[in-house]
Amino acid sequence: MRICISLGCSEYDSATNLPAAARDAESIFKILTDSSIGNYETSFSVKIENPTLDQIRKSLLSVYGLALDVLTIYFSGHGFFKDGVYYICPRDCIPDKISMTGFSLSELFRILNEIHPSQTNIIIDSCHAGGLVGDLSQLLKPEIFGDQGG
Repeated sequence: MRICISLGCSEYDSATNLPAAARDAESIFKILTDSSIGNYETSFSVKIENPTLDQIRKSLLSVYGLALDVLTIYFSGHGFFKDGVYYICPRDCIPDKISMTGFSLSELFRILNEIHPSQTNIIIDSCHAGGLVGDLSQLLKPEIFGDQGG
């Protein structure tokens, strides 16, 4: 089964709005769920415009237990790099409190380790996305990335 989680955050409670982000997530979702192009399952795929932190977590929980061949996660919106950690910013993030209100890539990897998709594609279209390279040493730790038996 091929599932897409497409998140586009154009409107923020405490950060500058990004008018095109939600539209980009909508475009990715349409392409991936088009049966003649991406052929992702429309009934299980998720698209959320201006997601909150809780909605991001719930979207990932919604695919838990499914036999996933491919899970593609797309995020368009703000991103921050702080203290060696990269965060994507949901609508309700507070930039000055990003470690408590943002969604870190290490959290994403821990969740993916529980979901166990055969293949995962993570596409991050956000500010400072190049900063996530600095987070790789943390992300590639076995306790975060998990042992996939390979």
